[in-house]
Amino acid sequence: MVADIQKANDTATELGWRENNPNEYVAVLLDNYLDLWSVNPQKYEGYSYPDGVPYFRNGPPKVPEGWTHFGSYFANSRAKMKELDLVGYKLIEKFFHPYLTYTPQLPADFEGTFSLEFDESRAYTYKSQHLKNVTLRGSNDAHIIGNGYDNVLMGNSGNNILRGSGGDDRLNGNKGDDTAVFLGAHADY
Repeated sequence: MVADIQKANDTATELGWRENNPNEYVAVLLDNYLDLWSVNPQKYEGYSYPDGVPYFRNGPPKVPEGWTHFGSYFANSRAKMKELDLVGYKLIEKFFHPYLTYTPQLPADFEGTFSLEFDESRAYTYKSQHLKNVTLRGSNDAHIIGNGYDNVLMGNSGNNILRGSGGDDRLNGNKGDDTAVFLGAHADY
């Protein structure tokens, strides 16, 4: 793995990676593979991004469009990595899952619909599209839309609508008057 990381780092450095640090490179790859920089963050380490980040001595760097990590990496998404840094893209695919492996628990006061399905009009879905599982908490009526992974969607004590959207999904509404939405032919279920 170390040899693969060094090779990918060296290749990326030739392509424009400005840090030339294999450890930082893997972290940057993971961030961008999971589309965490597809939409620039509003905050970085608790500070407004980029203007309020205190460790810039001469003001925030000029970050070229589509670059991340303060202008040090040239591909801000999984798709751009595949196009511009194929060696790095293949490195991540070799050693990591294509999705986040933890299960987020939405805040107890959450209301509305939380989507794991990518929707360009909802900025948070650049990130949430790489989740597999979600749990609702509290008692508000809330809904979850899954994606193509094998989702585990857990409801709360409110009235929930859970839609898997593909994959071999497990839907559990818990308490409340819940609805499971199925896609495709009835005979497939």
